[in-house]
Amino acid sequence: MQWLIDMAKDAMQSVLDDYFSFTTRVPGVGPAKGVADFTQDTNWHTIDMSAFIPSGSKVALLQIAVGAAGAGPIFWIDRTTETNEFTPFTIKVQTPWESYNDQFLLDVSGGRELRYKITAGTFTWIYLEVLGSFK
Repeated sequence: MQWLIDMAKDAMQSVLDDYFSFTTRVPGVGPAKGVADFTQDTNWHTIDMSAFIPSGSKVALLQIAVGAAGAGPIFWIDRTTETNEFTPFTIKVQTPWESYNDQFLLDVSGGRELRYKITAGTFTWIYLEVLGSFK
């Protein structure tokens, strides 16, 4: 009977490995994307993250740090296939010259291009790093 338990355990582990394997991105020098990589206006733009998110990934773990000389700038980021204005990850500078940092998961099953929008001011720094991804 143990052979049946072992077989079921191996099959379950195989399924988990296939669907939920986390790949850590080996960090390069500096962030994946910096402030110069982002257009700072009130429109949606796309940014290609294929150099940082492996092909076939379903979810990416990202880390962001932002700051500005003045209060108010808002940074929104989401998958390019999303059309709902209320679903993007959002980070806002509320106090000048303070760093606002966060980590978040983002669905990338529809592609490794992301969309972003920056409103209500200008960021002095933006650091977007891909920490890893799930396949």
